[in-house]
Amino acid sequence: MLAGLTALGLIELCLEYPAQKRSLDDARDRALSRVAAAYLRSLRTRDVDATSIASSVFRDEIGTEAIPALRLRISDDDGRWIAGDKALPPRRLTNADAVLQPQLYDAVVGAQRLRVAIVRDLLPANVGTSPAIVQVAEPVSSRSQALRVLACRLVSNVAMRLAAAMAVAW
Repeated sequence: MLAGLTALGLIELCLEYPAQKRSLDDARDRALSRVAAAYLRSLRTRDVDATSIASSVFRDEIGTEAIPALRLRISDDDGRWIAGDKALPPRRLTNADAVLQPQLYDAVVGAQRLRVAIVRDLLPANVGTSPAIVQVAEPVSSRSQALRVLACRLVSNVAMRLAAAMAVAW
């Protein structure tokens, strides 16, 4: 009986972990996209206090205010740095890519793997409009840490159910 319950627990872990991982990755991608869009919106409205954007978005999407060490870069259409992290390489967008919805891609900067959200829009300038590209990057290592927490939680849940079933059976 113990072997059967253990096998069921392992099967549950094998099925549940990939689904939970996808859900966590989707939530973090949504949060990253929303942060990029919110920074762009704050540029458009010339809101000078954008300090609470990331924490409020991560709280809404993931349920935590503990945000990863995000990297931000603002550049023009030609990739020229305007503000933020100069080490984050610019990514040029073609006109077909130039949509208001954030796009996601993976990048490597030095030895650090990143998940990056990028969004482009035209911002009011002194004369006419000026294109701006906002990139917000999250280290993949922070996602890995969240996945370790998820795995521990799943294993402990299965272990508790297994222990409860054994206690009832004996």
